[in-house]
Amino acid sequence: MKEFTLKNYPAGILITIVLSLSVIIEVGIRLFQEQALSWDSQLFWPILRISGVSTLLIGINKYFVFDWYLKLLGLTLVKGHYSGHLESSFHIDDDVTKPHITMRMEVEIAQNINGVKIFGKVYPNEPNAKHTSSFESEWANLEKLENGNFIVEYRYDTKKEMLHPLDPKYGLNSHTGWAKLIYDPNKKTLSGFYVTFENKSQGNINLSLNKKR
Repeated sequence: MKEFTLKNYPAGILITIVLSLSVIIEVGIRLFQEQALSWDSQLFWPILRISGVSTLLIGINKYFVFDWYLKLLGLTLVKGHYSGHLESSFHIDDDVTKPHITMRMEVEIAQNINGVKIFGKVYPNEPNAKHTSSFESEWANLEKLENGNFIVEYRYDTKKEMLHPLDPKYGLNSHTGWAKLIYDPNKKTLSGFYVTFENKSQGNINLSLNKKR
């Protein structure tokens, strides 16, 4: 997300933006071109044009996160705070006759034009419970589907909460995993599944946006 990239720009829109920024830079240069400069003008102005366009693009990618601009690029505004539940393939007390373990989940999604970054915590499904683990995406991708929804896909690293009361019972551990969620821009919901590599487990995730952007 921090790394500058142009992967989310369709070719036609990117060309239009670069040409528009070039015109803006050119107008600015011509306004100041008559001023005395210590550099040789044949070297100074070409460098200024290139660096000016690059600087503006970097600034746009970092700060120009508006819904209409993202839609222009074929993306959507997905950042915000989400809450919901995670249903694990593990059973309560490791007893297959009992229901699957359900946990409360809180997720924060940060976003700019370069991409998305996902942070989250998982809690026992009880009031005022302490989180059992927290996770952060190592890689994430946002992609539009033909039906207007979007795929939010990410690989994450989870760290367990040391000395949590559930640790002796379930043997909580830090692990890595992968999740694939479908974002509905109309309902502002995320739903899908996850898998963990070390634990060899999987489950379902259902989240809803609960905080204004």
